[in-house]
This record gives sequence, structure tokens and C-alpha cells, in this order.
Amino acid sequence: MRDIIYVSNEIHVPEESDSELITSAVSQILRNAKALRTKRSTNLVVCWGGHSIGHEEYDYTKEVGYQMGLRGLDICTGCGAGVMKGPMKGATIGHAKKRNSDGRYLGISEPGIIAAEPPNPIINELVIMPDIEKRLEAFVRVAHTIVVCPGGAGTAEEILYIVGILLHPKNKNLPFPLIFTGPAGTEEYFERIDQFIGAALGPEAQALYKIIIDDPEAVAKESLSGMRRVENSEKRAMMPIILTGFCT
Repeated sequence: MRDIIYVSNEIHVPEESDSELITSAVSQILRNAKALRTKRSTNLVVCWGGHSIGHEEYDYTKEVGYQMGLRGLDICTGCGAGVMKGPMKGATIGHAKKRNSDGRYLGISEPGIIAAEPPNPIINELVIMPDIEKRLEAFVRVAHTIVVCPGGAGTAEEILYIVGILLHPKNKNLPFPLIFTGPAGTEEYFERIDQFIGAALGPEAQALYKIIIDDPEAVAKESLSGMRRVENSEKRAMMPIILTGFCT
């Protein structure tokens, strides 16, 4: 209700708005929800992936979350089931083993989704964005690292969205860790994604991410080392990510 009332009373974004106005609205909503915490450590991992996945893939996402929790990393997802739950569930165990009682499990949803599916029980922070496009931008705004597991068409859209943003000339050389991962047997999914990105956008786009198969510990270590690069970057501290033409 906090977000819905705030958007209704304070945020007025016409349907035909430019990306700068939309970005401003997204930032205002996140700040009002206290989702942008500049005084906290640089440690928030956004996890994207399939909603309906098998037991093997789900267990893998839990192990990824567990390894991240051991390293003090917090988790943000779309707050539903599948890949939106697994990393959070694993992270709770990792945090508990490290006596970390301040673990953050941020869920970002939108009215249509939240009406059809309640947030998973691990969520301790919830933000409701006005629509699916602003929700997608919100993920990028809060993330210090993005980890993508196999999914469907929505996951492919998310991958192309973040790759397109990072290809913007004003974001050149911006440290923003992007990792694709899954258990053994998911190689083909990422090979096809990688081939499509290479054919459509070229080697420059392929250099923006790393693919790690069947190695949750390596995913967590790469996330942590990537975050240190983010933390040490003056550019990232000033939030320079440009989202021109992606949220219309």
C-alpha cells in the first residue's frame, strides 16, 4: 500500500514519457521505499531466472544463494517462486552460519504480478513498482551484481535489457558484474543466448558477462570480486548508468 499510494499521490508519469522522466520516477519510488541504501555495504545481488524450474535447477539456485550468504551478500529477486526464491532460501542459511542477522531479502514486484502471486515468505523488504517496465529498471538501479539463471522469454528479455544498457557509450568501462549460471545440463541454454548476442550485437556485448556452469562457489566469488570493483569505482558511486530509450 505504501508504494501504490505514493505513486498515486506523488508520482505523475504520462504514458508517453521520455526515459529521463521515467528514471526519475523509479528513483523516487525506490528512495521512498528506502530500497536505495547508500550507507550500506556494496553487497546486493539481483537474481533473474525462471519462475517454473525443476528440482535440480532449484537446488542449484539455493546453493548459489548459500555461497553468497556465506560471503555476506544480500539478495534481490522478483519475489516469487523458482529462481526468485531459491537464492534467498540459500542465503538465509549462509547468513545464519555467519551469525548475520541483518540479511536483506528484497523483492520487487508490480500490481499485476502481486495480485496473482504473493511474495515468497523469505522476503523482508517489498517494493511494488507501477508496471513491469519500471520494475525492470528498478532491478538495475538497486543491483551491485546481476546473476542470471536459465528461464524463458522473460529472462531473455532481461538479459538483452541489461546488455543494451551496458552497451550505451556513456556506460563504457562501467564496472557492473553480470554472470550467467546454471547447473550441469544448462550449457546449451546459455550457448544459444551467447550465440544470439554475438550475432546481433557482436563481441563487445559478449565481453560484458561471464558464463559459469555448475560452480556456485565460483559464482559467489566472482560476484564478490566484481562488487569490489564497483565499490572502488567513482563512476558507480555517482550512479551514472544511462537508460536511454529502454523504458518507454
